[in-house]
Amino acid sequence: MADATTVRAALVLLLSWGPAVPGLALSFGAPESLEAVGTFSVALAFGGAAALLVAVRGAAVRGGLLVVPTFVVAAVGAGASTLAAGLRSRGAGDGVGLDLLEVAWMPGGLTIASVLSAAVLTGSRALLGVGAVVAGGVAATTVAEMRLQRDVPLDLALWAVWLGLGFASGVVVAVVARRRRPPERQIAVWLALAHAAVLLCAAGAYVVDDASGTSSTSATFAATFLPAAVTFAAAAFLLTALTGDSAAVAPALARVTVWVLLIAALLVAYGAVAALAAKVAPLTPTSGGMIAVVVLAVGVGPTRRWVQRAVDQLLYGGSADPSALLRKVSEEVAAGAEGAGSLDALAEALRRSLRLGGVAIRSAAPGGPAVVAGTVDPASSVSLELVAANGPCGVVEMSAEWGRDVEMRTLAALRRIGGVLTVAVRLAEVNDDLLEARRRASEIAASERNLARTEIEATVEPMLVRIRDDLGGVAHGDDPADQLDRAGTALRAATNHVRDLARTLLPGSLDAGDLPGALGELAARFDVPVLRADVAHAPERPEVVYHLVAEAVLRARRDGGIERVEVAVGPPDRWTLRLVGDPVRTTPLRAALLERAADAGYGHHGPDGTDGPDDSTALHLVRSESR
Repeated sequence: MADATTVRAALVLLLSWGPAVPGLALSFGAPESLEAVGTFSVALAFGGAAALLVAVRGAAVRGGLLVVPTFVVAAVGAGASTLAAGLRSRGAGDGVGLDLLEVAWMPGGLTIASVLSAAVLTGSRALLGVGAVVAGGVAATTVAEMRLQRDVPLDLALWAVWLGLGFASGVVVAVVARRRRPPERQIAVWLALAHAAVLLCAAGAYVVDDASGTSSTSATFAATFLPAAVTFAAAAFLLTALTGDSAAVAPALARVTVWVLLIAALLVAYGAVAALAAKVAPLTPTSGGMIAVVVLAVGVGPTRRWVQRAVDQLLYGGSADPSALLRKVSEEVAAGAEGAGSLDALAEALRRSLRLGGVAIRSAAPGGPAVVAGTVDPASSVSLELVAANGPCGVVEMSAEWGRDVEMRTLAALRRIGGVLTVAVRLAEVNDDLLEARRRASEIAASERNLARTEIEATVEPMLVRIRDDLGGVAHGDDPADQLDRAGTALRAATNHVRDLARTLLPGSLDAGDLPGALGELAARFDVPVLRADVAHAPERPEVVYHLVAEAVLRARRDGGIERVEVAVGPPDRWTLRLVGDPVRTTPLRAALLERAADAGYGHHGPDGTDGPDDSTALHLVRSESR
């Protein structure tokens, strides 16, 4: 069963094309055929465009709430006017109903011709409303003139207002086309061309009036250029309506539809050139046709290429011109190479340029950068592998909008710039490595500061206080020599401790994240206590493990009573620190180390969560939070 949008689209075609076809057939060979040709072209072109927009949810297209209703009114009214011309040519009468049908094209057609382009660009419903009121007024006064068989002064005034609106809208479109950046500038150019075409058509339709006895040249102009201009205008409006970040119809379908309308306009233009050549010059129709062929042969090639580039650029975005896309992507990479987030900007630039629903760029390196712009639909997504000199380095995953398949030309464009995308992924990996190095350096420095502060406060500072007191009592003491000797001993002990502290702060291997190497250096520097280390798995923060072990070794050397320090690191970031010695010494040191571990984000777990016993000598630690 057909859905609601299909039914609405079919209804638009039925109401526009349905009366237009028999109307054109009835008027064939009669004087009314000139009028019928013009209104039939409006019904055919704008009826088809309106049906397509209705079928793809008009509110989702550019200016949908403005374009779709106006197209429908114009197409249905033009179909009725074509039927009225056919009926009148067969002597169906001269009633007011027939007069109303004859001007039914005016409300929609004149609104399109005067203000629709500017209304779409500015999003102004008020401007569209003013244009519709003026167009409706023109239709009403035209009916009045037909019934009264005389001129109505208001009709001429309304035509002047309509013409003023048309020129003012043209100025607005031109200003917007000059000020906006691509692709909005290209859209404004297409709307400017459409505006000029329909304005010329409507003005010609006013001039060419059978009752005024116009020349055969003017009549030929109306019968030939009018359909060409109307068909081109419908194609231009349709193209801009279907263009945007949220294109509501498959680009391939839109491209075919637009090209059908443009080719139709080209063929009608051929007929127009031939007819005008035969009318203006004393030539036979065959000679006029030959002139038309020459004119089109000279102009159609460049025109076709320009139109094709413009259409593809609007419908397909950056995939229409891989060279331009390459330049844009290269600029994105260069702009973001020195800062974080360059891959995010690149993914978003690809999504916008290629008119995609979502783009994901992922590095093949473990834990490497991965970014997503928009929403990637797994059901319709496709992937493109990025290959560097040493093998695959990443993947680009993308999906189109509205559940459509990704266009083949989009994949081809991405393959063309695959080298630049590979460089971007490599730069992002390097950038992440630099950020990780900075983070590790900062954490190591913070851990070193904590160790140094703790040792200075707990050891060096009390030593210096005792030395100061000893030196202060030398002048008043009973045995100055003994006091000086005690102060000297304390000063040597403080000096040795500071040296030990300096030797433990930053081994070179810790800079590279080599915890076993750093613990090996620590064990080699101090004979007492004995340090035994078993690092089966690298912890997430090796500097925390090292500095806690170093603190245990330093305090064991200072306080004595601890023979051995054992550390075992296993997965997942769990490790055990055991102190072997006099419980009087191990218990307070264990409590101090447990407090330091908690500050660093490690919690103590009992025997249920570890292999070791929960006694006063061991700490069973596991990463408890991200710091």
